[in-house]
Amino acid sequence: MMEQNKVNPEYRYAGKDYWTRVPQSDRDPQSDYVYNYVMFNDELWNIIGLVNVKTKSGSVEQRVKIVRNAKLEDDDKKYDYKWNENLSNDWTKSTLMNLLNGDYYNSQGRFSSTGLKEEARAMIDDSIVWNIGGWDTPVVLTASAYQYERGDQVSDGNPTTWPSAGDSETKARVGLPYPSDFGYAVGGSKEIRNQCLSEVPLCQYAVMNGDYTCGIFYNWISSNIWLISPSTRVDERNPLSRHVFKINPPAILSDYQYVLYTFYVRPTVYLYPSVLVSEGNGSYDTPYILEL
Repeated sequence: MMEQNKVNPEYRYAGKDYWTRVPQSDRDPQSDYVYNYVMFNDELWNIIGLVNVKTKSGSVEQRVKIVRNAKLEDDDKKYDYKWNENLSNDWTKSTLMNLLNGDYYNSQGRFSSTGLKEEARAMIDDSIVWNIGGWDTPVVLTASAYQYERGDQVSDGNPTTWPSAGDSETKARVGLPYPSDFGYAVGGSKEIRNQCLSEVPLCQYAVMNGDYTCGIFYNWISSNIWLISPSTRVDERNPLSRHVFKINPPAILSDYQYVLYTFYVRPTVYLYPSVLVSEGNGSYDTPYILEL
């Protein structure tokens, strides 16, 4: 079931109540966790939701946004990646952006067998302008993170969008989740979900709040993954270092992640509106099947 984002006219897949899941001894618990599984690139991905986007033409439209279900591995089973190999948190020039939109997108080099296939590439909308604004603290509610992502706080005069303003040549195809995607993926009862969104900062999603947590039992987006948003916090001990946001174990937002560190990656894309569901119910066992 898709949950409405109260701040914007968007729809997000929320996690279900952990305590109602089928016991693991009987069945894979993911099968009854959240019905947002989709078969894409001949592998499982998850639907983040139907979200508002701006296109390169300037129009505001809605697109289905999906994220790979498992961490990305290359042909040699390497699964941890640097966000960038230099001291910049500019996504548009980062090592990870170039990797995802180069070898991974084109199924070449180290991703000749694990990259995106032609059928999957044809479904990815490359006319979308991604927001890459940042901020300086993980102590933030989900709705505020959503606004910061679309703001103008950046380091070193970096661009606030990908492609940058005036860049008509770049095609932004494969990115990463936003911090707010993690926040809106919380589930549980309606009361718990609303309380998480309205009261609990993303850096405290794994902290016990009464008899529940927002990030472990109820949230379907996994931890220890890189996110696309930069952190503008300045490290007084090393003023030249640059950081970005990521989800730390067990399930909390962190903004103090050096771009040279290595963590898991879950590629994220927007689909063309012409992509349709031909069959399936969105479960782990019977994911949605897409056709163009």
